[in-house]
Amino acid sequence: MRSLFRRLTSPKGLTLGRKTTAILDGKITGPGHLWFGIQWGTALPLQSNILIRKASEVSVKGDFQIYSGSIFGVGEGARIKLGSGYINNEARISIAGELTIGDDVVIGPQLYMLDQNHHRITGSKPRPKKIVIGNHVWIAARVTILPGVTIGDGCVIGAGSVVTKDIPPGTLWAGNPARYIRDVEWD
Repeated sequence: MRSLFRRLTSPKGLTLGRKTTAILDGKITGPGHLWFGIQWGTALPLQSNILIRKASEVSVKGDFQIYSGSIFGVGEGARIKLGSGYINNEARISIAGELTIGDDVVIGPQLYMLDQNHHRITGSKPRPKKIVIGNHVWIAARVTILPGVTIGDGCVIGAGSVVTKDIPPGTLWAGNPARYIRDVEWD
C-alpha cells in the first residue's frame, strides 16, 4: 500500500521534520527511533525526502537522526540497520542492497553514500555492494562513501574524503581517494 506521510501521521519508530516528504512502502522496525528531516541547530529547515520501497526494511536499534535537506532512498528489498548517532544536513543516501551503521556514529553534512553504480556502462546489470560503518565512527563533512566499503570501529574520516576501500579499525583516513594518515585512540 503506497502512502504519503507527513509529521503528524508518521508510523511508530519514525518522526518526520516539518518540510519532509515520505513514501513508505517498506517497514521500519526495531526498538529505536529514526528522526528524519529534522532541523539542525539554528539552520533553516530544508526540504527532505525519504523513500522506502516495498519489501525493504529499516531496522533502528537506538536513536538515529538524519537532518534536514537529506534524501534517503531505500530500494526494493533493501536492508538497512541503524544503531545510534546522526547524519548532519544535506545527505544523499541511496541503498539498493544492505547498509549497516553502528552505535555512536557522527557524520558531518553533505554525506554522499551509494551501494551501487546505477549506470550500465558495460551492459551488465549493476549489483549493490554492502556498506558497513562500525561503532564510534566520526565522518567529517562532504565525504563520499562508495559501494562495498567497510569502515571499522573507532575510525575518523577527514572532510572531503572519497572512501573507495575498506578502512581498518582505529585509524584516521583522508583525501581523494582516502589514504591512511595515522592511528587514533578515543577517550
